[in-house]
Amino acid sequence: MNRSTHESLRRRALVGGLAALGMGAAMLIARASFAAPLPPDLLFGWTGRLLGVPWVFNAVHALPWDLDQYAKYVLFASSVVAYLAAFAALGAWLRPRLASGALVRLGTSASIFGALSAALVGLVLLPLQGFGAFGLGAGNFLYPPGSTHAWAAAFGVVFGAILALVPRPVVADAGRRAALGAIATGVGRGMALAAAAGLLGRIALGTVAAAQQLTAFLGRITGLSPSADHYVVSKNVFDPRVREANWSLSIVGQVERELTLTLDDLRALPSVERSSTLTCISNEVGGDLIGNSVWTGVRLGDLLETAGVQDGA
Repeated sequence: MNRSTHESLRRRALVGGLAALGMGAAMLIARASFAAPLPPDLLFGWTGRLLGVPWVFNAVHALPWDLDQYAKYVLFASSVVAYLAAFAALGAWLRPRLASGALVRLGTSASIFGALSAALVGLVLLPLQGFGAFGLGAGNFLYPPGSTHAWAAAFGVVFGAILALVPRPVVADAGRRAALGAIATGVGRGMALAAAAGLLGRIALGTVAAAQQLTAFLGRITGLSPSADHYVVSKNVFDPRVREANWSLSIVGQVERELTLTLDDLRALPSVERSSTLTCISNEVGGDLIGNSVWTGVRLGDLLETAGVQDGA
């Protein structure tokens, strides 16, 4: 009995979308459990600069019903959707090219998409942020190249594995019943994988919700965070975690002595205290988008004098 395989574009798109959902669930778990750097973070960091363009900024703040406060969340969600949609489309296109009969080669699929994901981060997203190819630029202190690419590759492997685990439909020339049975088997496995991805997503969302509740509880403990009431605003949905050991301040260019100072170097220098008020440009009279604190730090003028700033700088 002759058997042939054929997979419609619609089914390939559905399988690619399923693999993208699984990839997204893996990202949620990695973010909630390990604070892993996510490729959509880099895409969001690049597109987020649009919010600083004057006409975009004014247009966002002119939105009715206080919708402007959700702008960065919409932009972040759009970055995630765009990233996953790109992989879904790529998976739909490559799926038949990775197939051998009714099966998609698991190892080949996982390896290819793992490499593609890491290459996309290293050759496109990190350079777009100004961090250099593979994040090796001097200004990259947010995304350690090793772990950033390792996580990106892992997410790609998850995508490629799910893409391969859903079998292609087998059509038997000898009978319609066998063909329907093969299709039913493939759909059943796809639904099982979708359910598993959904379960992982719910677990991840539950973890994130629990972490948020814990953070809110800890924030109500008096004395735990002296600056908890200070007004802050960030373009980030998830603030990056900067490692103190890797951080440094460089003063270069038109100076007599170039300086590179670590946090320990700065802490060893004489410091001053200054009371300073920060307020949002959108703060109304009597509004709460304002904070006043006493700041401790090293004067910039002292550092520039030590470096010996040249005339005309």
